[in-house]
Amino acid sequence: MLLVRVLIDKVNDPSRLDAILCQTPVKDGAKDWNCVAWLKDALELVGKDKAALGTSVIAWDTVRKAAMEYCNQKKSAGRFSTRYDLEKIPTYDLLERKEISS
Repeated sequence: MLLVRVLIDKVNDPSRLDAILCQTPVKDGAKDWNCVAWLKDALELVGKDKAALGTSVIAWDTVRKAAMEYCNQKKSAGRFSTRYDLEKIPTYDLLERKEISS
């Protein structure tokens, strides 16, 4: 289930970004590996490529902290109650440091 979305970059070259993300290994079955670990690995790979992204915030600690704080803020506000609309994903723009969709 997707709880929140955090915008972290402006994409300069979608094909290049897609290729990088496809190269990020899925370590299925590895101990302590999950989608969060995959995202950390993906951001590290993307950070090594200077052409795929434009303006971005891809430092893992910054992205993780912002995502967790935003998710906890939404949880405290009751956003994930039984009335939660799965079609409307709360979105936070980390570049502008503001919510763009609640």
